[in-house]
Amino acid sequence: MKDSLYIRLARIEKQMEGNEFFEGGISYCFGVDEVQVSPDNCKPLKDVLLSLEAMTPSDELVLKRILNAKDDIEAICAEWHFEDDFRKQLIAIVEDLDACYSICDDDAFISWGNVYSVFRLLEKDGEYALAEFYKSD
Repeated sequence: MKDSLYIRLARIEKQMEGNEFFEGGISYCFGVDEVQVSPDNCKPLKDVLLSLEAMTPSDELVLKRILNAKDDIEAICAEWHFEDDFRKQLIAIVEDLDACYSICDDDAFISWGNVYSVFRLLEKDGEYALAEFYKSD
């Protein structure tokens, strides 16, 4: 049986720990959360984003479907200076997705730890995972 979307992404997250690109006091990182959402119920996703302080209760949660997820994730990986191995693993997962969504505006500035984030909601076979690409000082 194939591992779940979240498990495959969490494996990459674990491998990347300690291998993040670091420049000018900034670390370029990747994280993942499993979220129980559906097209009709995005409240669990908003709850996760609220817990990360990526949005406020009054912010509207807007999902925008990304038509070319591979190009989108490749661009993020390039900006985040991900090593080829991690980039290839992520792209292999992305190429198999049913859908990929941007969330709110890219470049959310999170109030704790001077974190700057780009989020993607990834969907495969009714399972959703929240990928966070973040820069931290």
